[in-house]
Amino acid sequence: MNDSKPFNIRTKLTNALGDVKDLAVAKGLEQVFAMELFALQKTVEEATELGDPDLAAKALRDARVLWGLLRGTPGRYQGVAALA
Repeated sequence: MNDSKPFNIRTKLTNALGDVKDLAVAKGLEQVFAMELFALQKTVEEATELGDPDLAAKALRDARVLWGLLRGTPGRYQGVAALA
């Protein structure tokens, strides 16, 4: 098996997970979305360990969905700033 494919999958998954986590932290929503972040992390870990392209594709879809949810959710401090 060619090692470049699993490396490519691992890199994409690691970047996607990091981007989603960074967005959650930046918006102060990491506790609100803790379960979703945990589930995504476990899916990414499993896909990385197995090198399974189908599971990796699912993890990337899950990351995109969670990214969209985070982008559409007002940040923890946005509501407070709007009241001030």
